[in-house]
Amino acid sequence: MILSALALSCFGMATRKQSLPLIFGKIEADVMKEAQTYFFVMMFALPSIGMYNACAALFRAQGNSRISMYIAALINVLNIGGNYLGIFVFNLGVLGAAVSTLCSRTVAAAILFILLYKNRVPAVSSGTKTGGPVQSISLRGIMKIEPDPRLIRHILGIGIPNGIENSMFQIGKIVVITLIAIFGTSAIAANAAANTIAGFEVLPGSAIGLAVLTVIGRCAGAGRLREAEFFTWKLMKITYACMILLNILILTFARPIISFYGLQPETEDLAWKMLLCHGFCCIFVWPLSFTLPNSLRALNDAKFTMIVSLLSMWFIRIGCSYLLAWTTTLGALSSWIAMVIDWIVRSTAFVIRFKHGKWKKRASI
Repeated sequence: MILSALALSCFGMATRKQSLPLIFGKIEADVMKEAQTYFFVMMFALPSIGMYNACAALFRAQGNSRISMYIAALINVLNIGGNYLGIFVFNLGVLGAAVSTLCSRTVAAAILFILLYKNRVPAVSSGTKTGGPVQSISLRGIMKIEPDPRLIRHILGIGIPNGIENSMFQIGKIVVITLIAIFGTSAIAANAAANTIAGFEVLPGSAIGLAVLTVIGRCAGAGRLREAEFFTWKLMKITYACMILLNILILTFARPIISFYGLQPETEDLAWKMLLCHGFCCIFVWPLSFTLPNSLRALNDAKFTMIVSLLSMWFIRIGCSYLLAWTTTLGALSSWIAMVIDWIVRSTAFVIRFKHGKWKKRASI
């Protein structure tokens, strides 16, 4: 993961002057200049983000999600504080925000790496008879480990499809942003504001989705497929309960929240419509589209989720985005409606797959 991040970072730095104009088209010169600055600094952060994600995943795999939670809180504190210093104290503007993000990610990755390298770290587990912490994974002496080809093939069989799925999904999002850029700087600003707040709307589903990977993966590893099915639906019910409560709260105060961005009235109204569309559909469709497939991935059915996600992203979401943009007067809102259609398609496929139980053959391999 870290080597991939390094390669992507080098590629991004080399092509930044061509990639951003290609994505956003002809936008205002000062906006493009600031985007180039932010993009350049963030390329330095990619290796740290890769290391952070890898280390956090190792902690979650051994049942210790508390560490990654604490580090995530630390990232936010450092990032927010750094943004304030960089923007309002040192008057660095976008550069200050970018450097703050770079520093916070680097510090978090370094802390997690050091904790994993130590012989003993705080771990949430059953512990020993003496009640002491149990260290099941350590990076110390990692270069001396003898590779297990069978285990590596099994890991790659899950990791490669999941990596391809996530990569193609992000590329698809870039294609959609290219469409939004056609509608001008106002649409870009509204989309950015709505996207930021929308990230909070899916927090319960994303968090429980990580728990699904760990819980269902352990059930599958122990050969307890009935328990895997039981805990999948139990966690889905919890996800829905949390999503309903949070999204009702966010949508109730959506207008005041968006007003903090200082947008023009028409831009603020567009952002509110985007957020309303996203939040309302999050309650009903999002968990089945993104939390449920984590159970299929944990059950060794990652190829199916990859195929469904790729086809739905490129043919439904992107196709409908351009179709609605060209044939209706929805403007930038068309991409958000197309996104919901994409959710409906993929959630239908995942529910049918899980209900029919075809994943049991993959889980037993």
